[in-house]
Amino acid sequence: MFQLNMNQLIGQVNVFFFTFDSLRYDTAQLALHQGKTPFLKQVLPEGQWEKRDTPGTFTLASHTAFFHGFFPTLPGKMQTFRPLSLAFEASTTINSNTYVFSTQNIIKGFESIGYRTFCLGGVSFFNKRNPMGHFLPGYFQESYWDESVGSTAKDSARKQCQLAQHWIQELSLQQRFFLFINFSATHTPHGYYLQRDQDSVDSQVAALMSIDQQLPLLVSTALQRGDCLCFWMSDHGDAYGEDGLVGHRFAHPTVSTIPYAEFLLHSWKTLR
Repeated sequence: MFQLNMNQLIGQVNVFFFTFDSLRYDTAQLALHQGKTPFLKQVLPEGQWEKRDTPGTFTLASHTAFFHGFFPTLPGKMQTFRPLSLAFEASTTINSNTYVFSTQNIIKGFESIGYRTFCLGGVSFFNKRNPMGHFLPGYFQESYWDESVGSTAKDSARKQCQLAQHWIQELSLQQRFFLFINFSATHTPHGYYLQRDQDSVDSQVAALMSIDQQLPLLVSTALQRGDCLCFWMSDHGDAYGEDGLVGHRFAHPTVSTIPYAEFLLHSWKTLR
């Protein structure tokens, strides 16, 4: 597996950290193979998602791990070196390509070297309606949530990408940014994308399509300001009846196996 050298990139490029909430690995792969996510097919390394294991089985656990540098890992016994880390004694997953922050989390780490950080949440863990809903957005300098970006809003992907684009355009051209989006479209409920009452792999494909359609303009806007380092992944999957299970927050391959991508988008690249 090719690994980018983060010590050559951090501080020089902008960062897109996207989580596609509840997106299963098989869903993401099916959407690619069916030609339903053409933008993702264009920008993902070799046009594919990596198969990874998540460090958590629900949103809060996974994102807490991510924001402390514990990203999804390669399946099996293969050691997964981390792209970003906090200074941590006796870690065996830091190598010469890892960028190490001496801060309490990686978001504060980016702020410490001059990045502006922004959180566009989607699911309820980001809604800021109660102390729990403030926890994950609280890592960032700025954050936004309303019902139009939540998991019950069919047009959430369009609204999230529009808000992110506006935020980027408000920054000075010299300002480096760390943009985090938790895309809620792929979180239940999504059966309504196919005019169905029940959620399924097929309706999650349709939800992912809605995100894919909105990404080109957002990415093109960002690339006008320079290269973008991308960490795009799911936080966990969902069971739709496999082995009698529905939902997540338990150990099962439908929940623990997720799509992951780590890559650099160049500002000179022409996006079709």
